[in-house]
Amino acid sequence: MAAIDGSLDGWAYFDFAATMPVTEAALAVFVETLSRFPANTGATYAPGLAARQALEAARAQFAAVIHADPREIVFTSGATEADNLALKGALWYHGVKQPHLLTVQTEHKAVLDTAAALAKTAKVTVLPVQRDGLLDMDALDAALQTAPTLVSVMAVNNETGVVQPLAAIAARVHAAGAKFHVDAAQALGKLPVDVRAWDADLVSFSGHKCGAPQGIGALFVRRLPKMRLQALAHGGGQERSRRSGTSPLALIRAFAVAAAQAEAGREANEATVAARRAQLLAALPASMHVNVPPQTPQVPHIVNLFTGVPSGEALRQADAVQIVLAAGSACTSATEGSHVLQAMGLHDAAAHSLRISLSHTTASEDLSRLAAYLEKLGHDRS
Repeated sequence: MAAIDGSLDGWAYFDFAATMPVTEAALAVFVETLSRFPANTGATYAPGLAARQALEAARAQFAAVIHADPREIVFTSGATEADNLALKGALWYHGVKQPHLLTVQTEHKAVLDTAAALAKTAKVTVLPVQRDGLLDMDALDAALQTAPTLVSVMAVNNETGVVQPLAAIAARVHAAGAKFHVDAAQALGKLPVDVRAWDADLVSFSGHKCGAPQGIGALFVRRLPKMRLQALAHGGGQERSRRSGTSPLALIRAFAVAAAQAEAGREANEATVAARRAQLLAALPASMHVNVPPQTPQVPHIVNLFTGVPSGEALRQADAVQIVLAAGSACTSATEGSHVLQAMGLHDAAAHSLRISLSHTTASEDLSRLAAYLEKLGHDRS
């Protein structure tokens, strides 16, 4: 059988919102851990205790990045598991006769599909957004009158980059007596992450969005006032009995290093990305435009671009010239159309747009390749 080559060598990569290549620092820690700490973190002999110490040091390192107590960190396999644990765990524990979940039309499938599964036994209300992608606060206020159990809102939209006003939402949610969950999969390294300032009870994180290997994430679970969850998996009682299973120490340590590195370089990296974004927008064909109004709070890393070309065809042409793009979330096919853009009222754009996601590592020459591709795409359309 021929070897499978998934290398990005020779490709211009613009899908950092789907996954970010592993940083050198995270990879070095990952590899080192495999040989330096081979024992199970639950073992009571000396090598196991050393592994446990390394685990708790990584937990403290990650907690410091998000301004949390280390005891509030539950490591998971990724943001999808963290979202499931947050939504199901909260509703199953805090729900009375019929728990009630409020969420938003533009959430990631990890939340929306979980909400759909919960709808079999719980009440689920999906709130609308405005044309700019921001949550309709009047709709939120009205829904909060129905005594919800939990409200789930993402920090940064994975398709548009729109940033929700989390502290303002949290104030309304807590005034109504509900708990507040934030999906922050796209937030680390892109905006200040402070779970205290957000006043959140639960926050989900992804490792591979910030330079850690795939397969690791975390859930912040507030201690005071105490946020209780019902576990989804039972077994060894790891992670304070919230998530049983042998701790993947190499992944956890790599995640902690990647998150700390992302936060340390955040301001400088954001300035670099903003300059790359400006370069891209200056080169856009006249027939194309960004789907999010410029005055909307958003991270510069994500550009949702209306091209006027069916998304599947645009991606096919990009692939032919070795340019990596997306039509939306990596969990959604191009033929489905973007549910995010549809929720914003952009029904035509939903099937005729591309998501371009940038990084501080994006090279200027790659942007030139992208500009040439977009110019040809626009010319062929006309």
